[in-house]
Amino acid sequence: MWSSILRYSTTSYLNYSITTVLNLRLIRDLDTQSVVITAVTALYVLTWPFIIYKILKANDLAKPEIKAQIGSLYMNYETDKQSVYHFTAYFLYRRLIFAIVLLMPLFA
Repeated sequence: MWSSILRYSTTSYLNYSITTVLNLRLIRDLDTQSVVITAVTALYVLTWPFIIYKILKANDLAKPEIKAQIGSLYMNYETDKQSVYHFTAYFLYRRLIFAIVLLMPLFA
């Protein structure tokens, strides 16, 4: 179960980041429903990497039952090192920064 959730959140995170940054740019022109959706999406974009980090930190990736659940996401990584817990969070925050830098000309 966790494998599919983590895989989906990782692959769709850039799309959500770009959409959130664009909607934040146009927030004055949005209706109330769109503002609420933008706020929820922004909350997701800002907190999801930290939540994933906490999930991975709470579960030891070296355990066989955890490896069976989410190990396919970390197949070629040394799961006994602490850096593997930070990898996904850094990757997602890097995507958020990319979305912001990509859309910065719209804010000028």
